[in-house]
Amino acid sequence: MTLNSMTMQSEANLQSKCIMWFRNTFSRVGCEPKLIIASVTNENNYHKINTGVLSGFSDTIAILPNRVVFIEFKTETGKQSDKQIKFQSEVQALGHEYFIVRSESEFIRIFEAY
Repeated sequence: MTLNSMTMQSEANLQSKCIMWFRNTFSRVGCEPKLIIASVTNENNYHKINTGVLSGFSDTIAILPNRVVFIEFKTETGKQSDKQIKFQSEVQALGHEYFIVRSESEFIRIFEAY
């Protein structure tokens, strides 16, 4: 079964599959340069805010040569919070890319030109 044939999956499951695809494609032994992708813990509580966690930060950030991509994973019906919308605006105002991804194929299209 492919992601496209699934009617609904969790954001965490989608994120996991996309990160695995990225690492297998761009971060394995022999890839030069190795590209970086990382998940960001962005839960909102006082202790984490004091350690630099930013509410609304995207789920994942990918770092490529001369390109930084912020990715928010959502289900087919998922919506951004107000803080996520604000973060997206701030990131784009700084000239970076920000994508809302609802499927593995959408995620792959972001990076296929690389």
